Amino acid sequence: MRRALAGGVLVLAAVVVPCAYWYVSGSRAVDAERTALLSAPEANASTAANGVAARVSERLASLLQREDERPYFHYQNLFVDPLGAYDGAGVVPSPLAKGNADPLVVTNFQLEDGLLTVPTYNAEVEQAPQQRASAAPRELPEGLRVQLTERLKGRRLASHGPAGSGPSIRLPPPPAAKTAQRRAPPQAVNADTAQAGIQNAPTVQRQQRQMVQEQRLSASSYVANLNANRLYYDIQSKKGPVAQAKAPARRNSRAEAAAGNAEDVVVRVGPLRWHTLPISGAPTLVALRDVETPDGLRHQGFLLDQSRLAPLLQDGDLVATLEPGVASAPGEAAVDLDGSPWRVRVDFTTQLARAQEEASDLAPDFRARFFLLASLALLAGLAVVWWLVQSERLAQQRVRFAASAAHELRTPLAGLRMYGEMLAEGLGNPAKQQVYARRIANEAARLGRVVSNVLDFTRLERGSLAVSPVPHDVGKLTDEIASGLEPTVASAGATLTVDVPTDEPLRAAVDRDAFTQVLANLVDNAEKYSREAADRRIEIRVGASADGGAVETRVRDHGPGLSAAAGRRLFTAFERGGGDDQPTGLGLGLALTRALVRAHNGTIRHESPEGGGATFVVGFPRLTS
Repeated sequence: MRRALAGGVLVLAAVVVPCAYWYVSGSRAVDAERTALLSAPEANASTAANGVAARVSERLASLLQREDERPYFHYQNLFVDPLGAYDGAGVVPSPLAKGNADPLVVTNFQLEDGLLTVPTYNAEVEQAPQQRASAAPRELPEGLRVQLTERLKGRRLASHGPAGSGPSIRLPPPPAAKTAQRRAPPQAVNADTAQAGIQNAPTVQRQQRQMVQEQRLSASSYVANLNANRLYYDIQSKKGPVAQAKAPARRNSRAEAAAGNAEDVVVRVGPLRWHTLPISGAPTLVALRDVETPDGLRHQGFLLDQSRLAPLLQDGDLVATLEPGVASAPGEAAVDLDGSPWRVRVDFTTQLARAQEEASDLAPDFRARFFLLASLALLAGLAVVWWLVQSERLAQQRVRFAASAAHELRTPLAGLRMYGEMLAEGLGNPAKQQVYARRIANEAARLGRVVSNVLDFTRLERGSLAVSPVPHDVGKLTDEIASGLEPTVASAGATLTVDVPTDEPLRAAVDRDAFTQVLANLVDNAEKYSREAADRRIEIRVGASADGGAVETRVRDHGPGLSAAAGRRLFTAFERGGGDDQPTGLGLGLALTRALVRAHNGTIRHESPEGGGATFVVGFPRLTS
């Protein structure tokens, strides 16, 4: 049994240790997966926000870069092209009159002397029908008009940050007029601005948006642009009758005095910067720049249509929103607007809720899977332990069976040899030869029962144990079998009493040989376990069951009886009741008895009657005819 116990401990350890390691490592893996699952929405949102912010920043930066190159006089409704291809004044509509070509721009505007205008066609002079048909004046939102008028009137824009904050733009004074300047080699001209007649200062490069541009025009071109509306009126009046529209007043300029000296006029244009203004109750991005002319300060810029940025704000199934403020939370990223703090924010609450739901199922799923497989592994380990215990128990039973069988066979054989030699040699009392012969017969019967039990148990193990029941009067049959057992019982110092009914027969289908073996085993068992009792009576009683459906045969002894624990193992092969001083035996009698009774569709049970002892009750189905 120690070997089975040691093997069981090893098997259980081989199951428990890996399962414990699996549970610990699996729990850690579940925690790591749960952490990764819960952090994925935030990480994805942050990645999406960074990508969206980069796209928006790049798009707005390219817009500012392109609009920076626009000459200041494009913000007028009419202008005179300084680099026109013909002599004389040529007044043309602003390219912004029909709106900015970029879909992000709602409209361009200009604030000068408190007057906010947009570059539409000349409203002061009647235009040709085709011009009226193609005109597309743009109106500014009232909120923008109010905000710009209040914030920018008579003020310079900051070089950084929102309007009115930070250092003001300080423009250098115009250089002294020199003839050499006009005779200097022509400076490099940007291809986009050449058509507008602008030549940027050589010290200002295209990529240096933070610097102020100097746009040089001849004094005559500057004055012509200042009075472009009046000039348009004069040109139209020379072509023919002009509609009854009051001619616009001519504007005087400080540059007119320099026109006679053919000096250039320098207009300094600051870079466009983003500003946040509350338009119609919503924060709106507006790009603004300072334009310093000899006649004063102007503010130019454009209003951004933020709804047009919607395609750039989507990243897969994540949609970002563009809003003012500093990025400070997960899923937010700063948009580089160079002057106004804005951010994109990705709402990942739906993805986070889905991840939380998935994460909440990880631990229960793992535990369910673990306990299922661990239970199966534990059951398999217990099965192996049980098999080891059973193997050890069977091995011990084989050892006990071999010892018991040797003893059971040696005892009757010794008696047979002794009494046979006494008869053969004429030893002993000649008057007791019959007694000697009876003892030889008893020992032979005992030996026969041992051999019969072993053979029957072998047939029982092979499943070939069979009976041939025929109708019998169980009372009469019991009396006959008891008569044959009485001498053996008497020789052992016990008495056998039989109580059978005589008023009516109790019939049942019984195999005579099998029933004989059943009674012999029960009587022999009763005699063995009552040898130390004061009352050596063995009682056999036949009667009907309480419900009358069975014929019961009771075999009772007056020995010490059986404990409850021993009673549960009575009908198991190789199991025997009693302690260490129990009588010798193979432990097969009661197991074979139960098998033979069940082969008759009968029952057998043990009872502990009042007064001590043990009673075995064998019942067979009663025959009514």
